[in-house]
Amino acid sequence: MSGPGTAPLPEGEGERLADLLRYEILDTLPEEAFDRIVRLAARLLRVPVAILNFVDGDRQWGKATHGTGSTEAPREHSFCAWAILRDEVMVVPDAPADPRFRDNPQVTGAPHIHLYAGAPLVTPAGHRIGTLCVTSPVPHELTGEDRETLRELAAMVVDELELRRVRRALEQEVAVRERALQLLSQHQAHAETLSVLLASLEVELLPIEAARLSAQQVARQAGLDWVGLAQVRGGWVHARTVWHSPAAGDALLHAARQGVPLGGSLTQRALERGAPLFVDVPSGTLGAGELFAQVGVGSAAAVPLTRLGEETFVYLAVRLPGTPWSAPDRHLLEAAASSVRVALEREALRRAT
Repeated sequence: MSGPGTAPLPEGEGERLADLLRYEILDTLPEEAFDRIVRLAARLLRVPVAILNFVDGDRQWGKATHGTGSTEAPREHSFCAWAILRDEVMVVPDAPADPRFRDNPQVTGAPHIHLYAGAPLVTPAGHRIGTLCVTSPVPHELTGEDRETLRELAAMVVDELELRRVRRALEQEVAVRERALQLLSQHQAHAETLSVLLASLEVELLPIEAARLSAQQVARQAGLDWVGLAQVRGGWVHARTVWHSPAAGDALLHAARQGVPLGGSLTQRALERGAPLFVDVPSGTLGAGELFAQVGVGSAAAVPLTRLGEETFVYLAVRLPGTPWSAPDRHLLEAAASSVRVALEREALRRAT
């Protein structure tokens, strides 16, 4: 910035801007607490216009106004950029007569400022981040009491900013604690479900029965919408539905019955890896991604099981659009798949004897 009407930068400008950003006030919607203060400033100082301005790096921005509209302007045209250079209230009784402001567009044109008085907003860290100011289109003198009133109202603005900042910090802390409690509850619920799955290993079940039981146990905890036991044979994947939620549409159930080509599918990728594969928001690059999109699937999991005769089995689970797979969800699905794997291995032994 340059020119006779441009204010110099305050000392410690970087720290000042950092302090301003801490309040997360720029470009926010109007708030009654601040609107009330500017109305009071205009009434007590007997002027038509009162404004709460913040001085950003290259602009001034108005949070609250009375008697005027938007006050956003380049910093080089800002009266407030001069007012934040000192702690005292700055008063310009007749701007056209002041060399700093006589060529300012806000003086030569609308709103034709003559009187300007601005009290800096001084934060607890000592930075002046903006002003509470009043203006008038006619010359106007302010008394010492007027200046003190403006200064005290500016201090009230800073108090409100601090309350707003503390309230936001407390809300964030509460949100973090609530999330921690949710995770703890989730872990406890998952642990109980795992205990049931472990107990089921002691019961000799057919593979499809084991798949149904495991799906019933984990579906609610992991937020599943469909679970299937897939059989891979002859280049195709056919999945037998063992559990589904009311939200699972007919298209998803039909697609499972009809089958999909193995090539490029999520199932093939899991088999090639020899390890569980969890995917969020499947894309067309997965081969079966187009199908996922058509039936509204948001997340999918494929856990390889074992081979039985000429068929390879894979435990499949999908969720409609929602949250990504969490680590507890993955552990739960892998445990559910393990119970089905045990049933398949028992079936293989039975057939071999």
